Amino acid sequence: MMRRIYFCFLLVPLLLTNCTTVNKMSFAGGADKILPVTDYPEFTISKGDEIYIHVSAIDERAVVPFNAEHPYYVEKDGYINLPVLGSIYVVGKTLTETKQMVLDQLKDKIESPYVTVSFASASISVLGEVNSPQQLLVSRPITIFEAIGAANGLTRNACYTQVEVLRAADHEVKKSIIDLTSSAVVQSPCYYLQKGDVVNVRPLHPVLAK
Repeated sequence: MMRRIYFCFLLVPLLLTNCTTVNKMSFAGGADKILPVTDYPEFTISKGDEIYIHVSAIDERAVVPFNAEHPYYVEKDGYINLPVLGSIYVVGKTLTETKQMVLDQLKDKIESPYVTVSFASASISVLGEVNSPQQLLVSRPITIFEAIGAANGLTRNACYTQVEVLRAADHEVKKSIIDLTSSAVVQSPCYYLQKGDVVNVRPLHPVLAK
């Protein structure tokens, strides 16, 4: 059974080369290919997402009408409906952009407002030949190596050149195959995993698969 953890940031001490043994691996053409933390993108909001928006200020009574205890559901038309402020279009926006839109609407209503925006649930699943299959709760896109590291690394029966990433898009699930041993992995659109992605590490020897 997968256990849920909140995943903030992990550097993955993996050394991979090909589908042989764990001890002989070196991956992605060397550590210089791994992008720094400052380059991490943000998730964008999609239809059907649920997001929390909380408004605070020095005068706590002033913000009461603007807050709800429940997350806001992103409707099919791309809008969320906020108390007092009304409808705001958020699809395709990042949490940072959404925060700024709410702040812009509040600036004439509350003195020195502060807004926090977060996903109610954003997860990535890591399955297959990893030591601890996980469903990771994430606040931002993470790399495929970070996801594998959060699942306690690959088993000795993992095939590093045939890692599947399943991603829902346009009402269908698209599958990409990732070669962890290639430096080209950092150019893949699946190098940074998105909320809802499923990483499935294929077995090198199916008969030995767990």
